Amino acid sequence: MGQRLLLTGKRGRQLAGALVRRLFIEPRSPQDEEPGLRCGEAHHGWASHLPQSSSASLLLSIIAVHVLLHSQADAVEVDLGTRFPAMPNEEIVVRNDGGVRNETHSFAFGETCHSDPDLKTWFIVRQIVGEHVLVELECLRTVFGDSCPNGTETSKPAAETRARVNAHARETDTQFMEQLRNFRPLRPRGED
Repeated sequence: MGQRLLLTGKRGRQLAGALVRRLFIEPRSPQDEEPGLRCGEAHHGWASHLPQSSSASLLLSIIAVHVLLHSQADAVEVDLGTRFPAMPNEEIVVRNDGGVRNETHSFAFGETCHSDPDLKTWFIVRQIVGEHVLVELECLRTVFGDSCPNGTETSKPAAETRARVNAHARETDTQFMEQLRNFRPLRPRGED
């Protein structure tokens, strides 16, 4: 079996980009000319040797995406507007000045409510102050009981927020790569 090249981090993506540029985009130097070519006629990367068809283009695109995305993402920077999922039934301390209210309960400043265990809910970064991050719960459905309503604000330590954002990014990358590996292109009618 051949060896597998694993590129990780920012440097890995730079190397992968350079490899793709060298193989598929940049023209070869005159010293690389093959015998039998006329003066000044040079091949432009390995792609010039491949048949010019839509399937070859698709194959080259998939290879380039695979090489560039195979490397693990660097740490994601936490900025205003960054989203990450809330855990089901996560305890949230209300930080809204006037409190919040769902369909059946009110929660004053400092009281706790929980993210809905049955709905996909998200935290959105609204403010970063030192080592604390103010996040707002996004829940697009009406909730009852001890579930926090849409717009509930809470604070989280910056380190915990970074860790959760990075975990979500890794999970998303893994799911994307799995879908890419399992991709089966549609065949035109008549081909088997």
